[in-house]
Amino acid sequence: MKILRVYTRRVAGYKNNKMIIIGFPPFAQLIPHHEEVNIFVKLNYNKKKTSELLIAWKGVAEKPIKLIELAK
Repeated sequence: MKILRVYTRRVAGYKNNKMIIIGFPPFAQLIPHHEEVNIFVKLNYNKKKTSELLIAWKGVAEKPIKLIELAK
């Protein structure tokens, strides 16, 4: 299963990985083929920004979207 991972900020290991996107979705043509989208946010991240990110990805990705909260 190809999982597209979305982070709110840059993380280690993103350089050569085309399945990681930072922040809001780019143009639909630039999104690689995937079967699921996982959005990773910190527990104390801004709730309004998180909901905006989730809505933006729902509009672009026609696949299941999971919101995953990280402890740190």
